Amino acid sequence: MNLHNDRETIRAVDWVAVFPFLKLSKALREALQPARLALGFLWFFSVLAGAFAWLRMGGGAMPNADVDLFAVWQGHGMSGVAGVVLDMCCASAVACAALGAPAVLLTFVFGGAISRLAALDAARGRWGRFRDASAFLRARLFSLVFAPVLMFIIPGGLFGLLVLAGRLWPASQAFGGLAMVMFGLFMAAGLVAAAVLLVGFAASVMLVPAMSVDGNDGFDAPGRAVSYLLARAGLVAVNLAFLAVLGVLAWFLATRARDCAISLLIAAWPADCQVSKSAANCQPWLFLLDMFGVAYAFSFFVTGLTRVYLIVRESADGVPETELWNPSDDKKVTMGVEEGAPPAQAESHE
Repeated sequence: MNLHNDRETIRAVDWVAVFPFLKLSKALREALQPARLALGFLWFFSVLAGAFAWLRMGGGAMPNADVDLFAVWQGHGMSGVAGVVLDMCCASAVACAALGAPAVLLTFVFGGAISRLAALDAARGRWGRFRDASAFLRARLFSLVFAPVLMFIIPGGLFGLLVLAGRLWPASQAFGGLAMVMFGLFMAAGLVAAAVLLVGFAASVMLVPAMSVDGNDGFDAPGRAVSYLLARAGLVAVNLAFLAVLGVLAWFLATRARDCAISLLIAAWPADCQVSKSAANCQPWLFLLDMFGVAYAFSFFVTGLTRVYLIVRESADGVPETELWNPSDDKKVTMGVEEGAPPAQAESHE
């Protein structure tokens, strides 16, 4: 009996297939797509305009409601503006709701548009156009707003029960055993609410891609995001960790590029200008540079999360990244026949 040993020579290794998280490195380049940067600019302008409007309206009668965000930016940059807004949110629940809720909803809306462009790029190998993003927003705007709201309805209701328990607790103590029963029920409600909030917060990174890639509506998207998170928690953690490393690298490169741009602006300033040559001469240009950095960071973050979702979906369900939801696929079905389908030919009976 002769045994023939077939020898195979490995000439190249597809490292991307072996380590799928290497696909996330493409997000550094893809985030520079003009349409995604434009959406990032629109997102930042919308959030910043809301903060300015809130301050101009009085800021909920807060002590620091007269803060000039532009003056804060001139002194401390975007980190100073973020710090002021964060201080306002922490100082008042009204400010937190007035500033935080619209910012979160705007993040989901514009993030959904950028995620759709990222999904089109991964599926078709070409950059999507701005009108592709606008068409997606028209088709899924309600879902993009309702999905994050839905994730807070259940824990919000449970925490409402806890508030009710606090009000009924003094009266229940008069009945002895009833107080213990109520204490156990409301402790369970609090634990469930905390667990739902924790899982929902962790799964929110896949909420927008679930709608942009698979076309899930506001009800199905949270379920899909949570199921992928629970089924592939380790894979999600590894990809998010690599995405964070890439984010730090992008921040380092962007900071160096900004410093070089500032030096070039100061050097190019006319020497005969009466104002001394300093960074104060090019404040509008610095503001545009900061705006570009924020828009790129938002575009990179959403693009990377979309790539993570595609990797996890292929690992969990075996669906390749080339399969993408099409708005034309959502056709109504009436009497078992799709609308727009050609009428079936009548069978002839002899």
